[in-house]
Amino acid sequence: GKPLPASCRHREPALAAPQVPLPDRDASGLVPAPLRPAAMPQDARPCRDGGPPPGRSCPACNLQALCVLSTLSDYGCRDIRRRARHIGYVMQNPNQMISKTMIYDEVALGLQRSGLTEEQIREKVDATLRVCGLYPFRNWPISALSFGQKKRVTIAGVLAMEPKVLLLDEPSLGLAPLVVKQIFQILRELTAQGMTLFLVEQNARHALNLSDRAYVMVNGQIRLSGSGQTLLNDPEVRKAYLGISG
Repeated sequence: GKPLPASCRHREPALAAPQVPLPDRDASGLVPAPLRPAAMPQDARPCRDGGPPPGRSCPACNLQALCVLSTLSDYGCRDIRRRARHIGYVMQNPNQMISKTMIYDEVALGLQRSGLTEEQIREKVDATLRVCGLYPFRNWPISALSFGQKKRVTIAGVLAMEPKVLLLDEPSLGLAPLVVKQIFQILRELTAQGMTLFLVEQNARHALNLSDRAYVMVNGQIRLSGSGQTLLNDPEVRKAYLGISG
């Protein structure tokens, strides 16, 4: 059938962002499957009532996690707990992730049992807050923040743990256009530093501009695939998702 319109949030293009080069062989001497950005099917199963229930992840993110767990053996991480330490996950709704009342405490939360000193934790938190544009607000209560600023707090909290792979479930969801631009600028800086991103996103223009490899899925099937720039210039994508005809 025809591609779904851009208004169908949970059946938008499934997109993936850049990869980090991996070693040719793991500790066992076996050549592993390369960590390649994979298709993230947001419509892997029908989403009733416009999407998954509150607090439940999209099926695409479950697939993201499986893709990453299956390839992190390249880092010598065969134990699932050790693998998990290398994975960061940012949910759609920041209110479902935040548990502290102050920005600094929220970003520092994951480091509290890391064995670092308070001074080392502060250095890591301050550096991460600067990356996410939140350093001037480090002593603010989270209740004073906008939804978009809370989203950045959750990204900062995950980045403070220094993951090798970052999974993001619709990072632009519910954000104003200016805030979306700010979020994707942060993601662009992370990829420039070599971090691998797996991204499920409804904003095709931003996601395709970011991605090295991308997939468009319709009714659970891969309709198109290629580099982000290739899909941006594809007539079908331009018409269905960017509102450009001809």
